[in-house]
Amino acid sequence: MFLTDKKKRRFYLVIIGDSQRLDMDRFQEITGESKIKFGSEDALQAKWAYPSASSLPLAC
Repeated sequence: MFLTDKKKRRFYLVIIGDSQRLDMDRFQEITGESKIKFGSEDALQAKWAYPSASSLPLAC
């Protein structure tokens, strides 16, 4: 998941298992952010030069 803070200053790439769910409230607590939302496709490509809906080259 590609997430960002309210003001789009900080970005997070969260990797979890396909059968897991992200507790957004807990994630906000851990990061100290007041609001977390999904980042845009444009921001994803600008930050990581990687197209959305693609698999990251990570091995399990």
